[in-house]
Amino acid sequence: MKPIPSFSFEPATEEMAVSVGERMCEGDARECRLMSGSEPVEAILAAIRNMQLTDDKCLACVINGQPEMIFGIKRESYLSDVGIVWMLHTDVPENWGLMFAKYSRKALMDLFEESECRMISNFVLAENLRTVRWLMWLGFKFDVHFIKEGHKWLHFYMTKGADDGRSGRA
Repeated sequence: MKPIPSFSFEPATEEMAVSVGERMCEGDARECRLMSGSEPVEAILAAIRNMQLTDDKCLACVINGQPEMIFGIKRESYLSDVGIVWMLHTDVPENWGLMFAKYSRKALMDLFEESECRMISNFVLAENLRTVRWLMWLGFKFDVHFIKEGHKWLHFYMTKGADDGRSGRA
């Protein structure tokens, strides 16, 4: 039996971003390269630095003292109530299955509630199946998709106050 891990969610730092970027799971690393043209460390550092310029929050999921996921919600603009949600992680959260899913869902929902956004959305590479399944479990909806340079991207979103059928979870 695996020992029960310690989970915490803390404000993300550049040091945490480098740690996650250096160990990023292949699916997220591929998305970084395709979406931004950057390697994982550079992509996650750019995201953290962009968040530091505004009041938008960015958190790290720390498991057993090691940052394993970084996520945040960035408003599209100062005048917008729509946010861009992003999440990048290592392979370690996969080891904790439902426990990680529940903790991460609560942290993400808390961050969403604290934000000034009425909706959060982004795109995920369709072939990144673990992330697609996790997003579905979190309650995100999928609507449109597009193909760019031979890669299919799925648009996912969540609206504040919408009944996602998950009340009582997490």
